[in-house]
Amino acid sequence: MVDYGSYIENSPDPESATIRLENLLKDDFIRRHLDKMSDINLQIFINLVSYSNFIYRFICRHPDFIKSAGKSYALDCSKLELISDLDKLRLFKYEELFKITWLDLLGKFSYKVILDRLSILADSLVIKVMQIVSMGKDYPTYQRLSLPFCIFAMGKLGANELNYSSDIDLIFVCKDTDEYEGDYLAYQAGVIDHIRKFNKIMQEATEDGFFYRVDLKLRPWGRSGPLVLSVDETEHYYEASTEAWERFAWLRARIVGGDRELGEDLLQRLQPFIYLRSLSSDDLRRFIQIKNDMSKNRQKTGNWNVKLGAGGIRD
Repeated sequence: MVDYGSYIENSPDPESATIRLENLLKDDFIRRHLDKMSDINLQIFINLVSYSNFIYRFICRHPDFIKSAGKSYALDCSKLELISDLDKLRLFKYEELFKITWLDLLGKFSYKVILDRLSILADSLVIKVMQIVSMGKDYPTYQRLSLPFCIFAMGKLGANELNYSSDIDLIFVCKDTDEYEGDYLAYQAGVIDHIRKFNKIMQEATEDGFFYRVDLKLRPWGRSGPLVLSVDETEHYYEASTEAWERFAWLRARIVGGDRELGEDLLQRLQPFIYLRSLSSDDLRRFIQIKNDMSKNRQKTGNWNVKLGAGGIRD
């Protein structure tokens, strides 16, 4: 019989750890696995359930997930390929997230490695959800066979720096009129419908959580702009753009999925926009202004903020 007293005392929240561990030990399956854990893994598990209400509740609903505790992490691609059900895919996400969190608390990997693993997981789920959407019976053949557009990750996901609670910033680009054989308006309407279905599924919350919050505001014209533009239209938009922040945003852009050739074409065309021949004093002033605006916003809150505060995510 394991004496859990010292593990509970060393946890971040001993009171929560006591209550939650008592509830978890009522499950024979969980108790048997905890009894066989090494000292370090047992301490990590108790630490996790003491300060993460979500992980605690998740394991209560899915006791078999404790089998993933302490396993060396590598994204289970073979398992992912076999999943076609959205509920099972959400469970897959949180099992992988559980394993990544465990690695993080183990302290043997750099923060950069953890962010990279979180980003790879998000990439894989974006592609998988897109594929599931494309297999819908109401989609024409061209959409069921492939993703006829390109998906760009921006922001933290684009830079492979996704953290545990990050939104994912995405921009979509479709083919040009002269590159598509067939009814172009029907094609573009189909792509927009695809993106809407994808966006709804990604953010739909169930008792087992959700995939990711998706932010599409970085696209041309932001919320007021269309969900997708062609390569030509996107290029023309940025040719006319004088917004320094849009150039900064594309510095972190990365192709996540879909038509890679389409994406590479756009990135090549945007090189003169992203990397100007010289950095003017106006660019430097604009960059400083953006930083100053962030500082003003954080001062309004009156307290430190993990996103806006000094040393926070934005910095």
